Formats: sequence, structure tokens, C-alpha cells
Amino acid sequence: MNERRYDIDWLRNLGILLLFPFHTARVFDIFEPNYVKNAVWHPGISLFANFTGLSDACSLFLFFTGYWFMPLLFWLAGSSSWYALQKRDAGQYRRERVLRLLVPLLFGLIVIVPPQAYIARLMQGWSGSYFSFLGSYFTNFSDLSGYYGTFTPAHLWFILYLFIISMAMLPLMTAIRRRVMEAAEGGRAFRFAGWLGRPAAFLLIPVALTLTEALPDFGGKNLFFYCALFMLGYLAVAAEPMRKAIARLRLGALIALPVCLALFYLMAFQWGFGAYPDISLPQAILALVRNGTMLLTLIVMLGYGEKIMNRNAKALPYMNRAAFPVYILHQTVLVAVAFFAVRWNLPLWGRYAAILALSIILTVGIYELLVRRFSPLRFLFGIKAGKRP
Repeated sequence: MNERRYDIDWLRNLGILLLFPFHTARVFDIFEPNYVKNAVWHPGISLFANFTGLSDACSLFLFFTGYWFMPLLFWLAGSSSWYALQKRDAGQYRRERVLRLLVPLLFGLIVIVPPQAYIARLMQGWSGSYFSFLGSYFTNFSDLSGYYGTFTPAHLWFILYLFIISMAMLPLMTAIRRRVMEAAEGGRAFRFAGWLGRPAAFLLIPVALTLTEALPDFGGKNLFFYCALFMLGYLAVAAEPMRKAIARLRLGALIALPVCLALFYLMAFQWGFGAYPDISLPQAILALVRNGTMLLTLIVMLGYGEKIMNRNAKALPYMNRAAFPVYILHQTVLVAVAFFAVRWNLPLWGRYAAILALSIILTVGIYELLVRRFSPLRFLFGIKAGKRP
């Protein structure tokens, strides 16, 4: 149970790589504004309306990935915390979270993120300097999305939530770990492990997740929802019956997924996004269907991931080191590239390909040529101390 799970590393790294096509699609989707948009966006744009400059394909790509993408990363973060706590006590874990999450978060909020909001202001026709922009940026909290040039955590909300959840859940995680170890010494499973492996437990997960969404959120991101996913990821490796249940259910989940996904698609687009109050029966039903579809997707990915991807490779240590700095850097680089690319005389898919390719090249290049090679930057980007990776 304590052996390294390479499939967790592979899934996390592939999730980080998916950020590039995902956030490139945000330049062209119909759903919401962005720091840079390929066309003037307004509410009420619908699929298949042939709105010039925006893409139905990009919108559908976001729809069919957005419901599981961040939940997977939080689930994997919870699983990784189980393995981290096999090698560290609570104090060491806290210190590592501060160095690997809080330090990069603060650095990112001050240095990496503000250019995104500045570019958003430029897209609106503002012509002031970057330093004059900063004079008001750090005091304007009116819209945390940052899409209109206000203060924003941007994509670093993931790191912020991960730090809060890791620190808040540490007593519970250490208690679970202690019970698991005590039970293992006595040759038995810990108290709730058997129940976690039953199908009924998996049927209740979408219900529990939907209930968390009724709790207050912050800037559209529900901390309680992602905390639940984090702890599910922790339990999925702490409780051997739950891990085995995921492997056992993966084929059934794969068969059921297309049906649930079709139902989710029809409900979402027929009922309309945001057409009902947050606390209402239609929204609750839609959230329940989405969370059920999400759980099936995660079972498929985690179940087949462990079967197919649980093996080491020469590239994996490098990818593990690069993943976090690449996450921190990628969106600012992408937004900067998109600011210029939307003006190029290229068809929509040419612009998409240019933004995607240049963002990957520049982000990996910055990591390789700067972050990886200088110890102060490695510290600021949360890379463990030691010899250069």
C-alpha cells in the first residue's frame, strides 16, 4: 500500500499538459469572457449560432473536459498527500506545504499573475503603462476573475485552495493514517474501509458532492466541493477496498459513461446554463447528473490509469519536477501570446494552433533556461531544495 503509484504521477502530468489546449480554447469559446478573446464576447451567445471569431468546437471541448479536469487534479493531490505522509510527520508536511505551495502562491500573485489582468485592460483599449496599472490593481477586488483588469488569483486559485485544504485537513488525514497503520498491525482493515469499497458508497458520492455545492463559494469556486474531492483521493489510496472497488468498477463506468454524458449534455444545453437560481430543484438535478458523470469519468481514468500507467519511465522524474512551475507559468505566457496572435492574419484554427504551440515552447523554455537553473527561482517556484533537477 505504500509503494509509489506512478499512475498518479502520469495522470497529474498529463493533466498539466492538458492545460495548454484547455486554456487556448478559452480564447475562442462562447461560455464566458476571458483575459483575451478572439471576438467581442457578450452573454447569451449559443452553440451553432456561427458567431464570428468564436468556435463551437472549442466550446464543446471545454464542456467535455471542464466537468472533470480540476476535480481530477484535486483527487490526485489528495492521493499524493497519503504517500507524502508515509515519509513525513505532520510538522514536516506543514513545512513542505508552506515551501511548495504558499511561497509560489505569494510569488505568483505578485509577479506572475498581474500581467494577465494588465493584458485584459489593454484588450479593452486602455493605454497606460504597466506600472500605472499596478497602482490600482492590488486594491481593486471588485471582480476576482480578473477578466476586466481587477485583482485576481487567476489560475493560482488551485494552489490557494490546495494549501488551505491541505492545512485544514491535516489533523483528519493524520488520524486516518494512524487508524490505517494500527489496523494493519492487527492484520485487519481500518473501521470504515469495507464500507468505502461498496457500490453504495460510490452512489452516495455524487449526492454528497452536490450538497457541498449548496455551501458558499468564493469567486465561483467552491472550496467545500474541492475539499471533498481531495479527501476522496486520500481515502482512495488509504483504504484498500476503495482502491480495489475503483479497479472493479472501471469497465462498468466506461460502459455507463456515454449515456450519462449524453444526458448531462442534453440537460445543460436544453435547460440553459445559469437559467435557474443556484439553490433550486433544476440546478440540483443538473449538478447531481454532472457529479455522477464526473465520478464515472474519474473511475475510468483512475481505474485504467492504475492498470496501464503504473510504471516508471526515464522522463517521469523530469516531468514531476517541471509540472508545478509549468502550471504556474503557463497561463501568463499563453495570455501574452494570445494578445498578439488574435491580431494575426490567420484563420481561427491557425490562431489556435499558434497560441498552443508557442505557449508550450515558451513556457517549457522559461522553465528549462531560467527556473530550473537558478536556485532562487527554484525556491520561488516550489521546487525542492537540492541539486539542480
